[in-house]
Amino acid sequence: MNQTNYLLDQQIQALEEQFVTDGGSSEKPAAERRKERKKQKTDDPVPDFPTCGKAMVLQTAKTGKNAGYPFRGCSAYPDGRGVVEV
Repeated sequence: MNQTNYLLDQQIQALEEQFVTDGGSSEKPAAERRKERKKQKTDDPVPDFPTCGKAMVLQTAKTGKNAGYPFRGCSAYPDGRGVVEV
């Protein structure tokens, strides 16, 4: 019985250490998603807005006929108005 408890304690300790270093079952996919999003952001350079030359930001339309669709708008809104379809 003592040997069984010892082996279980060792296994639990190893699993705890693995959890701390590698994360849990939901943390690995989340970390991979963050890496992929960061990679996509670096692959997709931010263009300048055509009318004012300021950086454009990626947004999602909340209302209107394009609700739910992404677009790029001026980072200086409301001074810089207008959109560019993605």
